[in-house]
Amino acid sequence: MTHRRAAASLRYALAPAALVALLTGGASAPGAQEIKPATVQPTDAQVQLYEKATEAYQAEDWPKTIELLRSSLALGELNVVYLNLGRALFRSGQCDQAEDAYAKALTAPRVEGLDIEDLKARIVEYRAELSACPGTLELVCNPPEMTVSIDGKVPVPCGQELLLAPGEHVLTASDGQLTAQTRVVVTSRQRQRVELDAAPKAEAPPVERPTSLLVPIGVGTTLVGVGLLAGGVVVDQVVLDDTLTELEDAILAGDEAARKTARDDADGLQTTVLILYAAGGVVTLGGVVLTTLGLLDDGPAEEPPAAHLAPWLTPDGSAGVSWQGAW
Repeated sequence: MTHRRAAASLRYALAPAALVALLTGGASAPGAQEIKPATVQPTDAQVQLYEKATEAYQAEDWPKTIELLRSSLALGELNVVYLNLGRALFRSGQCDQAEDAYAKALTAPRVEGLDIEDLKARIVEYRAELSACPGTLELVCNPPEMTVSIDGKVPVPCGQELLLAPGEHVLTASDGQLTAQTRVVVTSRQRQRVELDAAPKAEAPPVERPTSLLVPIGVGTTLVGVGLLAGGVVVDQVVLDDTLTELEDAILAGDEAARKTARDDADGLQTTVLILYAAGGVVTLGGVVLTTLGLLDDGPAEEPPAAHLAPWLTPDGSAGVSWQGAW
């Protein structure tokens, strides 16, 4: 008779106005074998503890609620008590322990007269709420005396663990002079280590880029071209002028042999001048192009250039620039 009164009292305590109102429900893990818990009768002491826990729950006194429900479980396991314990743990922010309590509610002995399917359905609902549980951030700062502001709120000392709601947050660390900022995405019931480093970094020494081989080749080629042009000027202004003077003198003197010799010499010198000017111009241009490519080359000196220009000159006076590319 005592057990029947206790069971009736416990069922009353689970009415909608009580602790969590028939906190029943919670599907088993997919593929898990169905477990049918035994049916038991709560004792009068368990019912009394449960009723006191209901009052504490309604007053949102979570520590007292948890203590009373655990005292009830110490006298004997009951599925509905585990479920209400999980609910109180969730309300107090102890989400991992709440999940453990929900799992035990599925296998613990059940109170007679309570619908096990309703209990499972409620566990599914309450487990879904665990996704709103906060994640843990472990803050590490350099320098360590910095404080950290979360989403622009009042700064807190660095070097401690913080509970944050799931989602993206902006962390700003500062010691009054140095500042570091980062964004983190907090995952429910997960722990993350976040390092905020505002210490000044030593500047890396500049990397000296080796001079491309094209530069000295281009400079040398340019000098050769300038030399050819200078030679053309000398031949044109000095040697050719003297030959033309001799030609004029021979014509005035009527010396046909001297005139013919002077004419041949003048023709040869004019050809030479044209060749020197043409070759000098081509070689100078090629040297300038090579020098420019060498200055623009960012690769190491030992790597072959992607493009290569080279002037050429043939004995018959032809001149030009050859180009080779590599891919």
